[in-house]
Amino acid sequence: MATATAVRVAVGALLKGLTPQFILRVGYVEDYPDPVSPRRPVARFAGV
Repeated sequence: MATATAVRVAVGALLKGLTPQFILRVGYVEDYPDPVSPRRPVARFAGV
């Protein structure tokens, strides 16, 4: 969920006719769920 400050900044930029250059979404989850599918070992797709 966007903070009120982030929404004000985005709306202000759009009202000035500015085009967003990038969007950064940052978050933290204390416990990530298990993957829903098996993961390939890194060595299968990277030269390590």
